[in-house]
Amino acid sequence: MKQLLSVLYAPVDYIHPQRFKSLGSPQGPVQQQLLNSHILAHFGLCSDLPTAATSVLMRTLVSNWRYLRVAATLLGCKLGRADFVRSGQLASLSLMQQRYLGLPIITPQIALPDQGCSQTRAQALGASYLLLFVPQLPLPLAQRLPLLFAPEQLNIAMPSGLEPNYTLLNFAIDYAKTNYP
Repeated sequence: MKQLLSVLYAPVDYIHPQRFKSLGSPQGPVQQQLLNSHILAHFGLCSDLPTAATSVLMRTLVSNWRYLRVAATLLGCKLGRADFVRSGQLASLSLMQQRYLGLPIITPQIALPDQGCSQTRAQALGASYLLLFVPQLPLPLAQRLPLLFAPEQLNIAMPSGLEPNYTLLNFAIDYAKTNYP
């Protein structure tokens, strides 16, 4: 419950810096509270606690919220693997990302965005893939998931008919937790 409250009411802890440029990090609890209130109002975030029984997906995302950026990058590496191989950019990925690519996980292959470094491109692809889960989330979490990423990272069109794969998400989160403490 503490993690859910943190995700709902403390967006300053996780909002992507490009989404909200503050005057620096809050220096105390009062400043942090004010900044959180401002972010909630600025983005029109629903602050109601989900009333329905929590789904496995919701519990997974909330309990691993701090790993979702890394998990998105790993997902993007895996989903865009063919493009990384074709363009010769596999070596530009970190060793941990290369090892993740070596895991025997079957994934669809999606074209990487054209611009940015390999890390940015992988995270953008993974972030856009994570958004496929949004329809399954309660409104407060659906509103907050995109805040983890820069706005331009969320504009990659996923192939029609592509369904979000919970197992693929779990693999990425588990790998992130194990290798990126």
